[in-house]
Amino acid sequence: AQINGLNVEFFEGILSDMQDQMPYDVLVCNLYAELHQMLAGEYWDALTDDGQLILTGILADRLPMVLEALEREDFKNIYTEQNGEWMLCTASK
Repeated sequence: AQINGLNVEFFEGILSDMQDQMPYDVLVCNLYAELHQMLAGEYWDALTDDGQLILTGILADRLPMVLEALEREDFKNIYTEQNGEWMLCTASK
């Protein structure tokens, strides 16, 4: 961000401990699929109305549970990309 002349704040930590900074324009979460599935509703609540979600740490065979959770929470523009056995998933609110 600094190289591109952007003034952006970054936060690192546990989502439930960072509620004072919510909502977020972009949320990046590197967790395993079962946690993404459980936290999909919290991701939705943590994002601005046009927020973007980036999920990593998903094994390819576990992707369906993550996609179902994102659809359940009404995320849109869901995109996935595979690198070996790992998946990246992005979505928008």
